[in-house]
Amino acid sequence: MVLLTANRNKDGEESLQQAIIEQNQPASYPVVTIANPDRMVERDYRNRCATRLAEICMDIERYLGTGRLYIP
Repeated sequence: MVLLTANRNKDGEESLQQAIIEQNQPASYPVVTIANPDRMVERDYRNRCATRLAEICMDIERYLGTGRLYIP
């Protein structure tokens, strides 16, 4: 399962970033983070995000263990 999020919080021991740091393994799927969620109202930006997400999912083995990926 790939987690798609807009969460960029890196603060505190219970942040998503801290969980990635502590739990990421070489075989872990990446956390995919929308770089600028405020722009999701723009059709072109949504399309770029969707295209990049599809590319990642089509070649998911390449991204195992990377931790976090930002799209687009």
